[in-house]
Amino acid sequence: MQHFVPFLLPIPIIVSMQLGGFWIFVFPPLIYVVLILADLVAGEIKLPNRTAPHWLNALPTWLWVLVQIGLLGWMLWEIHLGRFTPVEAMGLGLAVGLATGGVGITDAHELIHRRARWERFLGQVLLASVTYHHFYIEHVWGHHRRAGTPDDSVMARRGEWLYAFLPRAIARSFASAWKLEAERLARAGRSAWTLRNRVLAGVLVEAALYAAIAVFAGWLGVVFFVLQSLLAVLLLETINYIEHYGLARREISPGVYERYGAAHAWDSRFRFSNWLLFDLPNHGNHHLHPGRRHDELVYEPESPRLPVGYPLAVVLAVMPPLWFRVVDPHLPQAEPVKAG
Repeated sequence: MQHFVPFLLPIPIIVSMQLGGFWIFVFPPLIYVVLILADLVAGEIKLPNRTAPHWLNALPTWLWVLVQIGLLGWMLWEIHLGRFTPVEAMGLGLAVGLATGGVGITDAHELIHRRARWERFLGQVLLASVTYHHFYIEHVWGHHRRAGTPDDSVMARRGEWLYAFLPRAIARSFASAWKLEAERLARAGRSAWTLRNRVLAGVLVEAALYAAIAVFAGWLGVVFFVLQSLLAVLLLETINYIEHYGLARREISPGVYERYGAAHAWDSRFRFSNWLLFDLPNHGNHHLHPGRRHDELVYEPESPRLPVGYPLAVVLAVMPPLWFRVVDPHLPQAEPVKAG
């Protein structure tokens, strides 16, 4: 039942929506503090204490799609009715982005790795709902093949500030996804400017979605949707920063890198954030076996371990000096960070 923990997240968002005004802005930071405290209280997973893989553990990944689309639709309906002031609508956009970015994109990540076409489609629906459909292409066919190398769009270098990483990762991810699709189509003798280009098709779907929102909920609906998408994307790319920070693969000859291994992704064994994020923090084994469902993953002894859970790691990452002080000593062959 722990895999249903993510469904608790929309509850305080809905409560804040009903209360309105001041509460819309109070609840998101309070929720985040609760997530951090829950992680610290629940502690780390004691290996090998893991539940046996079961289809019921996949059920939450399917149901979340309905929850997220329903939540977004409900918010847009309320905006359409004129219930919220512009400031309240913007606050709700940020509040909802905590759920669509923290859980929604994590769920999309789980689904786009599945063999069943209908599950991959559900993952793409979630990505389109945060204006980031191209992540499907870049992550599966780009990041997983290039992780730990300079060609990886989301490789965070040791000592690199999050604020330098984010614009580079966002821009390079889209460019990489387009290039991957263009190369795929070129091999089939086709132009990139076709609806067979999944990146272009995704952009057109997103554009149509925004047009529909503008017609239905006006400019305020569009602002709400942009803000929830923006926060969701920033959360995603911050997690990407955390997952592989400083774990570069060694170049053994010009342009040739050592084989990818468990040592090139951070693990976090904090129990609550693993429940909340469909075992995404168990990241080393995911990269070695991307076809495994989240409940099939096992911890890799060679993967470096984050000293904190993901919610707190995000807070540390937005304060780079503190992030370096806490995480750099845990990098392989890292020297202790001196005080002062």
